[in-house]
Amino acid sequence: IKDNKSRLQEHLEQIRKDRLNEGYDTAIVGHTHVAGSFENWYYNSGSWNWIDNEFIKIDSSGNVSNYIWDGKNAKLKPNIITV
Repeated sequence: IKDNKSRLQEHLEQIRKDRLNEGYDTAIVGHTHVAGSFENWYYNSGSWNWIDNEFIKIDSSGNVSNYIWDGKNAKLKPNIITV
């Protein structure tokens, strides 16, 4: 999905519509194999199927961040999705 901008736009629009219709504030998704965030409402956890393992952390205040696990440590990965 990251290499196909029209598919990415379609995906984000579908999630945006669902979010508005269902009334939730934040969408946390996965399975595109590319971790990242879009605006302040869409977060993708990426995948543990690659060399670098990516994941999402939600802190006690509700802040969402993307991280990468290097095998020993978690490192912040500020990966913003652009369309």
